[in-house]
Amino acid sequence: MKKTVYAWSLFFTTALIISCNQAENKEKTVEPSRETVKVDQPVDTSHFFIRSILNRSPKEVANKLGNPDGKIKASTDCDYLPSCNEATYQNDRYEVLYYNNRLKWIQINISREVFNDHALQYIGFPYRDPTFTTEDGIYWRSPTHKGTASGPMIQINGIREIDVFAATSLNQYQGYILVTVETDYDKKF
Repeated sequence: MKKTVYAWSLFFTTALIISCNQAENKEKTVEPSRETVKVDQPVDTSHFFIRSILNRSPKEVANKLGNPDGKIKASTDCDYLPSCNEATYQNDRYEVLYYNNRLKWIQINISREVFNDHALQYIGFPYRDPTFTTEDGIYWRSPTHKGTASGPMIQINGIREIDVFAATSLNQYQGYILVTVETDYDKKF
C-alpha cells in the first residue's frame, strides 16, 4: 500500500512540475490596446518630432531637418493654401509648403508601409478612428474640413487633415503620410 501511495504521489508531483513548467514557457498573448501602435517590431519613433515642426518658421524647421535640399521657392501647387513656398529636406524624404513663413503642409515619404489606421501614432499623435478609408488612402479630417465625410473627426487643435497613402507604381517610396495645418492656426502644438 505504501508503495502504491508513494508511486501515485511521485506521479502527481511530476505531473504538477511539468504542468507548471509548460505554463511558464507559454508566451503571454496580450490584446493590443487602441492606444498603442499595432506592429510586429519595435515602433519607429523617428517621426514623433513632426508635431514640433508644424506651424514653425523655415529656420526652426531647418534646426530639426537640416538645411533644405535646395532653395525655398514660390510654388504653383499650393493645395488648399492661397499662396505658398515649397522645399524638400533630406533628399526628398520630406516635402513641405510654407504659408506666411510657417510650415502648414508636410508630406513624409516613408520607407516602410504604414498604411493602416495607426498612422497617426506613427507620427506622434494619439490613436483616433479614421474619418473614412478608400482603397488607396486612409483619412482623418477636422470638423472644419469634413466636407461630405460622416465618420469620426479628429480633435487635434490646428490640424486640418492627416492622410496616409499606400504605395503606388508612381511613387518611389512604399507610401507617404500627409499632414496639413489650418492656415489660420498660429499657435504651437
